[in-house]
Amino acid sequence: MPKELWGNRPSGPGPQNWQTPPALFQQLDQEFHFTVDAAASDDNHLCPRYWTEETDGLAQDWTSERVFCNPPFSKMRKWVLKASSESDIDVAAMITPAAIDSKWWTENVLPTVSEIRFIKGRVWFLKDGKQQQAVNPIGCTILIWDNSRKTEPRVSWEYTWPGRQGWLADDT
Repeated sequence: MPKELWGNRPSGPGPQNWQTPPALFQQLDQEFHFTVDAAASDDNHLCPRYWTEETDGLAQDWTSERVFCNPPFSKMRKWVLKASSESDIDVAAMITPAAIDSKWWTENVLPTVSEIRFIKGRVWFLKDGKQQQAVNPIGCTILIWDNSRKTEPRVSWEYTWPGRQGWLADDT
């Protein structure tokens, strides 16, 4: 597998600006009606409003926002801390590695998240608008912080979405 494909992994070098498959984003957007893409670039943003590396979504105020976030996986702890510490956020949905044995997961996800959706299969992300030909080496989750839900986190196994065929490694 090319090193640059999964530069988002916590220890990996390489690019950090992988785009979410459009069908996955559209399914989430229909549910949550996002107002901002918090970790985007001019080339891969999925919302009309977005923050780039230069405008720094970590430094922005997320109050009353409905945030979509596919952050650089190498900075996952910072992004999870941001979402979990924003007490006046409407909702945040974040794509993360399913790193349930990591410190950031056990210390920052489990105590704060409203919902965890484990994606069935491995997501094929886009680079420069094109689906990559190699698969990322780890499963992913969608973490949801929702201020309207203040209960124990709900967990969904095998989360799928319409149009997912061809975007997951097990669909080939």
